Amino acid sequence: MQKKYKYLIVTIVSIVLTILSLELLAENNHELPYYQDEGNHVVLSDKVNKLSSGKQKDEMFKLAREALKKAINNDSKIKWENLEDKNLYIEKVNQAHQYYFGYTVQSTSPAVVRIRYNMLIEINKDDSRAEQKDLQVLDMKMALE
Repeated sequence: MQKKYKYLIVTIVSIVLTILSLELLAENNHELPYYQDEGNHVVLSDKVNKLSSGKQKDEMFKLAREALKKAINNDSKIKWENLEDKNLYIEKVNQAHQYYFGYTVQSTSPAVVRIRYNMLIEINKDDSRAEQKDLQVLDMKMALE
């Protein structure tokens, strides 16, 4: 009888450790979904999330902000601390390494305004932690919401 319990305990511990290690691997995965693909795929929307973790989602918001800063030449007149991230839509487009970002921010002062930036971005590194130097903004449009 004791032998059965030992096997049961070992099995349960093994399963728990496997689950924990898989979660840890997902949390440390920074690869961009569909990076090499040339087809269209929704990566992140209100209904779809192909990112590996909440941490990677935060990294994609940062990547969107870095692309925006690069697109407007790091304009020092903009007070970035007054802009809050509100929404992010990401779609992999037909070209390898290119993504469409619909990035919405809201100013907190002097007036509350929501702005949506639609950007076509080429990312030269398969990593959601890519830096500004790894980004090329191919097209950008801005609209008030």
